[in-house]
Amino acid sequence: MTIQETTRHWKTDLQSLRDEIRLQIHLGEMDVKDEWSKLEPEVEAAIKDAAHHASDMVHTLIVKLTGLRKRLG
Repeated sequence: MTIQETTRHWKTDLQSLRDEIRLQIHLGEMDVKDEWSKLEPEVEAAIKDAAHHASDMVHTLIVKLTGLRKRLG
């Protein structure tokens, strides 16, 4: 997989997780909403400039978002 393909994959994963969480967040508890408000700027920055973010950072964000998605249902 090329760097461009990997970057597109990360970007797509982040966008999908972000969109799914945005749809479900109104049903979440306040602590989940607070967690999302802290994560959202990081997600937006990573999506905007995924090619310049280290793979570890993108992976960490995906893990955090996946955990948040699970808490939402």
